[in-house]
Amino acid sequence: MKIFVIGSPTNVHLIKRIAEKYGVAGSDVDYVKPESSYTFTQCVQQAFDKIMKSDIVVVIPKHDGSLKRGTIYEMIFAEEMGKQLDLFIEDVEE
Repeated sequence: MKIFVIGSPTNVHLIKRIAEKYGVAGSDVDYVKPESSYTFTQCVQQAFDKIMKSDIVVVIPKHDGSLKRGTIYEMIFAEEMGKQLDLFIEDVEE
């Protein structure tokens, strides 16, 4: 099972932690990583490439529950590609 974890690059530490949890469970996992040398368009294109290769896309909202523009684009693309979308909600107390 190939899983790609998406969310706002400002939330990269949580995204990485969640991706690692899926990896420990035995899945082939990748996650969105901020690339300071990439433009917004390049970041979205890179995510689209990884979404195409994934079976499941896990969405990590920001701590306030919102989703940024790039994450919304990625979700719509994943949905159009017929990928399973899982919204990850983390308990703030953790």
